[in-house]
Parts: sequence; structure tokens; C-alpha cells
Amino acid sequence: MPNTTNITIRPYLVASNWDTLQSWTAGFCTAAILANAFLLYILIAKIRPWTPFTIYVVLLTIANILNGILQNPASLLIKDALPFPLIRPFCIVHLFLRIPIGLLLPIGHMLICVNRIFAIVTPILYKRYHTKKLAYWISGLLILAAVFITVPGVLMDAQLYRTAMADNRCSMMFASSLMQLWSTVYGALFYNVPVMVITLSYPLFIWKKFCQRKRNVRPTEYNSRSVVSTNKATSTSAVKTRKASGRSFAILTVMTVSVTVCWTPSNVYFWIHSQDFYFFAVVNLLKLLQSAIDPLLFLATMVELRIASAQILLLGRRKA
Repeated sequence: MPNTTNITIRPYLVASNWDTLQSWTAGFCTAAILANAFLLYILIAKIRPWTPFTIYVVLLTIANILNGILQNPASLLIKDALPFPLIRPFCIVHLFLRIPIGLLLPIGHMLICVNRIFAIVTPILYKRYHTKKLAYWISGLLILAAVFITVPGVLMDAQLYRTAMADNRCSMMFASSLMQLWSTVYGALFYNVPVMVITLSYPLFIWKKFCQRKRNVRPTEYNSRSVVSTNKATSTSAVKTRKASGRSFAILTVMTVSVTVCWTPSNVYFWIHSQDFYFFAVVNLLKLLQSAIDPLLFLATMVELRIASAQILLLGRRKA
């Protein structure tokens, strides 16, 4: 669900607790920006050719960087330096940018997981139909959907609350029934559904991997020469398939575990309308932690990224 503050829970956000949370938030945001910027540089400068999977990783990486910038408390320091008449439009623009970018985080994780499952469960259909053009179209349509569903909430927030802000915070307020309905709908579609898809699709992948291990392919023995050539082709194909399956398994495993751990508390928090500050703090920091560790997860599970990062770091040391 979105990183927003309900007006009914403002009393427990005492100054000392809020300042501590802001400090941790700034640290996590900075880590997310630096780590994802390094990963984005690797993807753009070193990884060729791009695949649909690469496109989804780039989408998630860019979203992590922008989310780190907009969620960083330092970005709101600009508001304090503005004249009072400009604070309201600044907050409206800030919310309009922050919310759809926040929505792209679970969407990006879902696209990556579904892409890996599709590639393993139906490899022939995947190679034939899941092209880079289709990946760009899917990414673009989901970005437009995130922007489209953000507009009603930002407009209602601007009309109902932004004209009479008590503390001038750039955070959404959900006092009206319409705002709560909007929050429930877009939270369920763009936060709960991606987490459920990632979590529930993992057993499907495990089942498919188990079936592949049980399968025993034997070449037809026409003559000794055909047997040798068939065995070589089968062996080469099997090795490539096992490597691809192993990489997909590692990516899916770490992605499923991290998303479940980092995003499930957020969904629970907003569905039960908790007013506990420490729960609120953990929820926000876990989502930012996911953005910070995403590049590490990709580096740990993808050999080509590790090789490219090592080349960049070694080249930097030689120049120094």
C-alpha cells in the first residue's frame, strides 16, 4: 500500500519518533539511490543484447532510484524554502510523482517473477511471443495505468485537504469515504495483487522444476554416428537449459522471499488500519530496504552482472 499518513494517526507521530524515522528513511533512500544507480549503469553500459527480462529489471531499477529521491526527506526541504502560496502546488506535484512511482515497485517485481516463470514453464512460447517490443508495451501500459489511477486520489486530496493544511505535510489524508475507497481499490490492484502473484506463482515454478528433473530423455539409436551426434546436441541443450533454469530459480527464490518479507507487513498495516507508530516505521523502512537490496539480489544471482561490475571496479582502480 502507499507510503502515506492518515490524519487519524497523526497524534502518535511525536517529534522525537518522527525525527528518528526520518533519519533512517534518509539513510535507506540514499543507499537505494546509489545501489540502483550503479546497477543501472551496468545494465546500460555493459549488458548486450537486452532481453525482455533486462527491460523489466531496468524499469524496476529506475523506479527504485526515483522512489528513493522522492521518498527522501531531503526532497521535502525544498517545500520549507518556498513561499506559502507555492507549498500547495509543490505538494500536489510531489504526490502526483511519488504515488505512481511507488506503484511501479511491486509491479516491477511482479513482471520479473512472471517473466522468469513464463520462460521456464513454456520456453517455446516465451521465445516466440515474448519479444522486447512486447516488454516495452507491457511496461508502458502499466506505467499509464499507475498514472491513471493516481489522478483521482491526487485531485480529491487537493480539493478536500490541500487548501487547509494544518502542518503543510506533503502526505495524503484519508478522512473521507471516497478517499478510503480509492485507497482500497488502487492498493489492492497495485500492491496486494502483485505480492499475491509473486507468492502464489512460486509453488508453480517449483512443481515445473520437479517435473523437469523427473523427465528422462533418451536419444533414438539409428546408428552409432547419429547416436554420438544426438548425444552431443542433447547434452549441450541440457546444460544450457539447466543453467537457465538454475538462474531463474535463484532469481525467483530471492525475489519471492524479499518481496514477501518486505511488502506483506505493509499490506497488513493498511488493511487493519493500525495506529502503532513502530509498526508504521517498520512498514516504511522495509519497503525502502527492498529498493536498497534489489541490486544486491540481482548481482548475487546473475553471473553477467557480477562480471560486468567486477570489470567496472577493476578499471576504476587501474585509473586511480
